[in-house]
Amino acid sequence: MHGASWRPVRSRRSPDRRRNEVRMRRLLSPRGGLIVAAAAVVTADQLTKSWALHHTAVPRHVVGPVWLELTFNEGVAFGLGRGITPLIETVVVALVVALVIGARRAARGGSRLEVLALGLLLGGAVSNLGDRLLRHLPGHPGAVVDWIEVARFGRHEYWPVFNLADASIVVGAALLAWCLALHSGTGSTRGRGSAPGGVGAATGGGGQTGRGEAAVGGEEAAVGGEEAAVGGEEAAVGGEEAGSAAADCAGAAGCAGDEAAGRPAQ
Repeated sequence: MHGASWRPVRSRRSPDRRRNEVRMRRLLSPRGGLIVAAAAVVTADQLTKSWALHHTAVPRHVVGPVWLELTFNEGVAFGLGRGITPLIETVVVALVVALVIGARRAARGGSRLEVLALGLLLGGAVSNLGDRLLRHLPGHPGAVVDWIEVARFGRHEYWPVFNLADASIVVGAALLAWCLALHSGTGSTRGRGSAPGGVGAATGGGGQTGRGEAAVGGEEAAVGGEEAAVGGEEAAVGGEEAGSAAADCAGAAGCAGDEAAGRPAQ
């Protein structure tokens, strides 16, 4: 074929691979870790509650004082606050909204352990709220499914029945308190060593938070730049393919014209 030009088409694997890397970096960022932890808690809690609704209506002994017994809690965690379900639902909704806003802000400059703690808190609160608003249990409106009992001796129960969301909230709160205690001790030590009168502790803690937020902001800007670069590269590949196709069409037309010009008239 005369006049046709062949151009190698750049593979699209490189932009796709870079896009996957960008998505993975977002997933591993503090905000992504918060969402992953909360989603894991909600998924595990709802799956185990669905299992408990079908298999623990009759109490099942596991080992020692541990039993699996289905109960419906219209109060708050560990069976507290029964009889005031509408008020509890309103308070829980407000707390979840506040927790979502606070967790997103705190995750920007927090450590991975703090992000995990916030994710456990958020996931447990959202899952129990989902029970109250989305599960329609006959005879138990606005109730939460509880099914784990860990301190039953004979007919006596020494600890309230709970679920995985309750346990997640308790563990998350304990981890967060521990992280705050560590930061408080580190800040006071830095303050005593760097500035008189404890002024260094106040300024040092603020500087650390500011540096953390600036680092996270810079990372998010870098991720956005990489996505823009990947998009530009894909656009360039598309332009090269279009140009190559146009050149092939032009070459084919030229060959057809040559053949028509060289053919004798009938």
